Amino acid sequence: MKNTIRFPLVLGIICLVAAAGVGGMYVLTRPEIEAREKKARERAFALVFGPGVEVTERETSAEAADVSKPARVTLLAEVRRAGNLTGYAAIVETKGYAAEKIRMMVGTDPRAERIIGINIISQKETPGLGSRVDEVESHATWWKKLTGRVEISGEPERPWFQKQFGSHQDDSTWFPVKNLPPLEDTKRTQEVGGTPRQIQAITGATITTKAVIRGIHEAIAAIRRVKDSGTAHSNTTVEASKGNEPAR
Repeated sequence: MKNTIRFPLVLGIICLVAAAGVGGMYVLTRPEIEAREKKARERAFALVFGPGVEVTERETSAEAADVSKPARVTLLAEVRRAGNLTGYAAIVETKGYAAEKIRMMVGTDPRAERIIGINIISQKETPGLGSRVDEVESHATWWKKLTGRVEISGEPERPWFQKQFGSHQDDSTWFPVKNLPPLEDTKRTQEVGGTPRQIQAITGATITTKAVIRGIHEAIAAIRRVKDSGTAHSNTTVEASKGNEPAR
């Protein structure tokens, strides 16, 4: 009889101690986690829109709380430079091949008709396949790398897959939203700046490619809803950093 009381009591105490430990660790690490997330967001804003922009977060819809959706927008923002509206941004989580969703930012012009650029904030896709959404092409020879004669520019090189959707440095590369390929056709020829171009899917990673495009579609739809409705925005305003330090 004593054992029937003692064993559950000991197990209960162990569970309480373990829960307290996990809760205490969360409380201790939460500020650092939030600081890292904020830094990653600021870096994404700088990479998509350029350094020195002012960001005002907007309210997201109730759909953002639905974690079962294949893609959901978790943050919307107005982006300004010197007080002038530069465009809109959305952070979206989209289901790829891995269990953990791809987290990415999509930036548009003020009319939400062209994509200024995208940035993959975090992803856990299959190394060598889906992870190539973050792959940066290197044009340096092995000899230059060996001798240390690799030129380093002021702004980091962007992944080739992400560059297909535009760059803030050249508005002729901004991708027309009307030409965004549907999920079932990621290889359709596009017209960008008057020049025919295809969105090159990642070889062997169709699911990841479609996940990114699905996320872009969801982000554009959310941006247009907020832009057209004039939803009241919050008072959260930050200045994006230069973006040349990688997120950790």
